[in-house]
Amino acid sequence: DSDEAKFGAASWQLAASDTYRRHHIYRRVQFWIGLLASPDLPTGLTARRGTETDYSRFWRNGTVPPLGGRGARRSRVHCPGTLRSAAARDSASYCDALWPAQAGEPCAVYVIGIGGEWTFAEYALSKGCEVHAYDPTVELRARHRRSASRMSKTHFHFAGLGGSLIASKRTGGARAADSINSYGTIDEARLMTLEEMVARRPRGAAPIRVLTIDCEGCEWAAIEHLAHNSTAAEALGPVRLLMIELHVSPSMIPPTPAQFAAVFDFLLVRERFKLWSLRTNDGYPFDQNVADFLGVGGLAA
Repeated sequence: DSDEAKFGAASWQLAASDTYRRHHIYRRVQFWIGLLASPDLPTGLTARRGTETDYSRFWRNGTVPPLGGRGARRSRVHCPGTLRSAAARDSASYCDALWPAQAGEPCAVYVIGIGGEWTFAEYALSKGCEVHAYDPTVELRARHRRSASRMSKTHFHFAGLGGSLIASKRTGGARAADSINSYGTIDEARLMTLEEMVARRPRGAAPIRVLTIDCEGCEWAAIEHLAHNSTAAEALGPVRLLMIELHVSPSMIPPTPAQFAAVFDFLLVRERFKLWSLRTNDGYPFDQNVADFLGVGGLAA
């Protein structure tokens, strides 16, 4: 007898569909690993234009920038002008020419994940924007509030970013258990989705032109939520500059294969954001590993 006859046509079709879905996810995972692993490739090693692994179409200038940096912090950057180096604890750099708001134009910047580091917030203020800073770390709450109170046009929110699971738990009346990362205790009851953050803005508030996310792994579920919910995804509509630190270590909140593929497919294919900077960051010693499926796929720790 055939397997289909043995297990039933419906069961066989379901299994076949699930196998196809998993295969598709892992193909996308492998593709996007190639994008992230590219800073570790020797300079000049690029895919032939038009091939399946040609990543130039995802870059702002249409070409993969040359490799820079050394050691664990390698980077590819396209900045047509001044590139400002960030503080030692901040893994990003800032490109003046790519700032999306003109002088005098109403502009709001959302900084999700502070960890005691206000360098980007200060940079945004120097551009004339209003800053909304989010961080749900219990031990840093008072410190963050004091720092924000000393800065003009800066609002601190004791809250963090989450995805669909956070929303469903709130609807069901359940309170998630607090978690701990290298910065302290995360008050899970203070997590919300991006569209919930946007909905709390007062009427007539400046549009969110810049969004930065560095939340020790919360980014995977949060962006996956946007990818699967078109209404929620509208929260990204006004954003012109998006900066995300992607965490792939098992010591944080690593992505599932589906989340990993969904985040890149959503941001770079569906929403058509273009890369201008891609940088590796070694982090703390105990965070210098990658999720198993990423390591097997070729992403170095």
